[in-house]
Amino acid sequence: LQDTALALKAPLDSPALVTPTINGIAQSGYTGFKNHIINGGFDVWQRGTSFTGSGGGQYSADRWFTRRNTGATGYSVSRNSVTGGSMQRYSIGLKRISGDSNTNYIWAGTILETANAIKLRGKTVTLSFWARCGVAYTPSDSEINLRVVSSTESDAGWYSSGANMLSEVAIASNVYNLTTTFQKFASTFTVPEDCNTLGVPIRTGNFVGTADNNDFVLISGIQLEEGSVATPFEVLPVGLTLSLCQRYYISSGGTYINANAQLNSTTNLLRRANIYFPTEMRNIPTIAILSYGTGWASAPTPNQSSTTSTSISGYASSATSGTSILRYTADSEL
Repeated sequence: LQDTALALKAPLDSPALVTPTINGIAQSGYTGFKNHIINGGFDVWQRGTSFTGSGGGQYSADRWFTRRNTGATGYSVSRNSVTGGSMQRYSIGLKRISGDSNTNYIWAGTILETANAIKLRGKTVTLSFWARCGVAYTPSDSEINLRVVSSTESDAGWYSSGANMLSEVAIASNVYNLTTTFQKFASTFTVPEDCNTLGVPIRTGNFVGTADNNDFVLISGIQLEEGSVATPFEVLPVGLTLSLCQRYYISSGGTYINANAQLNSTTNLLRRANIYFPTEMRNIPTIAILSYGTGWASAPTPNQSSTTSTSISGYASSATSGTSILRYTADSEL
């Protein structure tokens, strides 16, 4: 037994563990989900990577809702490559479109659903992020605003009927001044004991005058972790981040999938098929058929869904079972 115990000890000359680096910055941390923000590095954009802002707002990067105050338009949201400072590959860009004279701010926010938010009740946490602005960013003092809001409602959304997260009282509120170089900012606060939903909106300042092409902010590396210290951003494999995002939204993208529909009736050529999701979703999703191709004579429609699959039906182009291609989305966002 003594020899076995000794054998389990690393020899003195064994190689030391190597700390990974990104862009020359040491990472402490592949530590196992210390970051409670999903897609805080903006790696996953299933809906696309560039958006013209709508008055009602829209999800852009996965898990991130974007909108302009009062429902104003004249802005864009995009994925941008990161150079210098921030350790992440991508950032989210909030930009006032050149020529726009509306002064309302633009914001991007994410929500922790109840199953995740309650784990932080009563705890001291730190939220950190990296940001920079364009050379013609017009808000006073080049400001950016961070708020954290808590709701007692379960799974509240930004504009849900039960609780509008934007109207909740902020448990943290900070204003930072940007430069054209990425800087890291952090805020430490305590999560209320009655927290059921936690929201993190980050917004620009109110704009001034008329925009040129460089009136924007870039935000990256957003992390919410337990404790009072902002540690280096936790880097997860992109495939793992995608899987976490697919709990809330799934898109087959530009790729057609084969639903392999079975012929239900040779009389009217009705076909039925099941689509199985790559991961279990937060709740029963809303299904949209984006397009269809080989095997279908007309657009198939979703019939019955669960958190793991959906059934679809439609009319076949021939009296056979088999190849039935389509593109779809499944949405169970907050």
